[in-house]
Formats: sequence, C-alpha cells, structure tokens
Amino acid sequence: METKEKTRLQEIDALIRAGQLGKARKAITFIAKQRILPEERSQICSMANRLAIPRIPLLVLNRVVRPEGRLAKEATPEEIMEYAAALTMVGAYQEAGELLKSVDGAKYPKAVLYLAFNCINRWDYDSSLPLLQQYVNAPSLTDYEKLIGMVNLLAALVHEEKPQATHLLATLLKETKGKYPRLYLNLLIRGVENALQHRRWEEGREFLKEAKAGFSHPSGLEALFLRKWELFLTHAESPGLTLVSDFDSVREEARNLHHWETLRNLDLFQAELTHDEALFLFVYVGTPNTHYRKLIASKWKTPGKLPSHYDWVRGSGPGPVVELFSETNIKARGFKLGQTLSRLLSILCSDFYRPLRIAEISSQLYPGEVYNPSTTPHRLEQVVLRLRQQLEIRKQPIQIERKMGSYFVTVTAPCVMRVPVFSTAQSRSDVLLERLSLAFESRPFSTQDAVKILGMDRWSTLRVLNQGLAAHKLNRHGGGRSARYVFLDSNAPSEQKHLA
Repeated sequence: METKEKTRLQEIDALIRAGQLGKARKAITFIAKQRILPEERSQICSMANRLAIPRIPLLVLNRVVRPEGRLAKEATPEEIMEYAAALTMVGAYQEAGELLKSVDGAKYPKAVLYLAFNCINRWDYDSSLPLLQQYVNAPSLTDYEKLIGMVNLLAALVHEEKPQATHLLATLLKETKGKYPRLYLNLLIRGVENALQHRRWEEGREFLKEAKAGFSHPSGLEALFLRKWELFLTHAESPGLTLVSDFDSVREEARNLHHWETLRNLDLFQAELTHDEALFLFVYVGTPNTHYRKLIASKWKTPGKLPSHYDWVRGSGPGPVVELFSETNIKARGFKLGQTLSRLLSILCSDFYRPLRIAEISSQLYPGEVYNPSTTPHRLEQVVLRLRQQLEIRKQPIQIERKMGSYFVTVTAPCVMRVPVFSTAQSRSDVLLERLSLAFESRPFSTQDAVKILGMDRWSTLRVLNQGLAAHKLNRHGGGRSARYVFLDSNAPSEQKHLA
C-alpha cells in the first residue's frame, strides 16, 4: 500500500478511536470513490465495516469473492472476512456465516469475531459467547483489538445476564477511562443495563449520571439511548408508577430516528412491567426472529396457547378484516400458496416494527442463493412490482413501499390484517405441511383428511406428504388407503405452539 494511502487510513483509525465518526465516514467514502489497488482492498473495506458502511465492501469485493470465469483469482482470507462482515450488516446471515466458516479462525481470529457479530445480529447472544472468548484469547491480537473483543464479550454477558459481567465491567472501565472516551461511555450504558438486571438501582443511577456528563450535548441516538435507559431504570425501581405517556414519548423519538429495535425493546419492557398480555402477544407475533421470541417467552409468564393467526390492526380506526393468507383468499387474490408472491407478502408482514432489508428478504425468498449487490435489488424490485399489481387489481388497502433500501407494508385505509403467528414464507410444500400441522397437531390423519384440508387432489396431496416423510417431519403407520400420518413433535410445526 502506498505511504500516502496508508497514512490516510491511519488518520481515519484515529478519528474512530476518538469518536469522530462523522468525519471518519466522509473520509473513507472519499477514498472508496478513488481507484483502489488490490493490496488496498481489504484494509479500506475493513475501515468501512467499522464505520457501518457495508455498501463499500459489497461493491468493492463482490467480484473478488464471487468471481466469474475460469481465470479469476482466489480471494484472500482478509477479503472474504470483510465481504462476509458486510453481508451480516445487510441481513444475509447464512451466506455470511458460511463464508466466515471457510476461513481458518486460528490463523485469522477476525473471522471468529465476525462470526460472533453474525450471531449477535441474529439475537443469538448465547452462541456468540464461546466465539468471543476464543477471539480475546488469540495470541496475535493487538491490545486495542483485544479490548474491542472484551467490550463485545461484556455486551453478550450482560445480555445473557451472566454473573461474571459485573467483574469484567469494572476491569474494562478502568482500562478505558481517559484513553478511549467512546468505549468508556459505551461501557457506562452497559453498566446501567447490568445494574438494572440485578436491581442495583443506586449503582444504575450513578452509571447513568456519569454517562450523561460524558455526552456533553447528547443528540440523536445518544440522547435516545440515555432516555431509554433512564426510563427503564425509573420504572423498574417503581413499577407501580408506570406511565404509558412516558413510554410513548420515547417511542416517538425512536420513530423519528428510525431506530426500530428501540420500539420493540420499549414494548417488551412495558409488557413485562405492566403484565400486559395483549402487548406481549403483539411483540411476539410481530417479531420473526426465533432467538428474540425465546427472550419474549422467558419474560411472558402466562402465555397459554398461541393462536394460529393474529389480527394486526392497521390505520387510525376499525376497518374490514383482510385475510390474505387463508387458502381461499390466497387463490381468490391471485396468489398461490407457498409460491413467490404469497411468500413475499408473508415475509413483509412478519415484522411489525421495522422495514426489511433487500438481502434479508432475498435470503428468505430464494434460500441458498448468494447476494449480488448489482442484480439482487433489481430482481427483488420486479417481484415487488408484481405483488403491488396484484394488490391493486384485487383492490386491497395494502401498499408495499421502499425507503432507504428497505421494504415495508403500509395501508391506504384502516383495516385489520389477519397474519399467521407462524411463518408461511417457506417453500410451497413446507407451507402446506405447516397448514396440516395446525389442523391436526399430534393427531393421526389419513390422506383423505389431508385432501379436505388442502383442497388438492389425492396425488398432489400424496406428494406433499411424501416430502414431509423425507424431511422427517411426519411418521406414517400402515400403507395404502389405510395409512395414517402423524407429525413428529420435534419437527412440526416449525415453532412451538405453547410458550414455556
């Protein structure tokens, strides 16, 4: 790498450590627009990833990591790692994980760190813990790299409410105070969260007070996070004084900043604090992530049996019920169950809180296919266009909008969208099997019983049942017309219908 370019990257690194992220982002964006030499690629992309600008490594490294043609050169481990890290940031988790696992973590510990980030982005903090522990024990790390690993390890320990978090927090606060102001303030916020979990109210208030003083003029996300943790601390200490208006004020701030996960976090905390069963159910149904659903289940004390569908009220007032995902309504509206348009609509309706990113949607719509920053967005846009046309033809009060590279569902008039509690975004056979599992649960059923539920001919139904047998979702007893099928408890349906 040329000395001039190396110096500029060192300057950007210094800006990041000093917390001047705006200046650092402008600088790396400018460099990325220039001609990038092969030996510069991984370092420039690493810097872009640190600044949460995944579009730079995706565009710079796509043809390097996913080459076309027999004469293409093999990507370096560094290039694979940075490309995978960018994929994680845009929601292509499976592809990113596979790429990172192809790199030798013993030789390249950053691959292990990025795998941990992949877990954290999927709310799988428990799986991130051994990875982060492995990373911080790597002998080749610089002091600063190890410190970053320890800070992330602390975040995972706090999230999982592990007792060793308190000691590690105290150690890291000593190491960062006066040297790394940004990291130190981040640790203070973790201190508030940790104190809240252990009901150490005074300690939490001290951490919060120091964090407020550290952010001399907090704005944007800094101010939002401080307000959120102050709200949580205040109401957890005095739950009888809970005021919905206090939560609504922070919600409004989160909406204005487009920080959707804060909205989800606020709803879950309020539901736990007030024992609001309806709000618990709303958060659960509106959260497609399995690991986050487990978190909700751990806080929801009396859930009972979950319904197969949920009525999602949209708009400012009551309106007609729109049953987009029932068998008859899917057919009537031009969508074939389990095929592209109905699966896309199911994906878009799966998260009540935030828009879904292009890579997130594509990885569910086309499982197993790799993300291409040049072609995937266009391909998805064409499918969305077809879905919009079908919704308009059928005069449904539903629109699919795109903003800042993400898609979301809006309504043109008040209505109630009846959505499935459990995913209908799988392949056609998986959707049909899930429909059967909801109908029969653990009860034996015949082929003719399945024909009645699915509304299909006998041979098509048998194909679905055989696919279920091959996937170990079903057991069959007997043969011919006397055969009886039963779903295996460990596999069907795809998620538990009761919360433990």
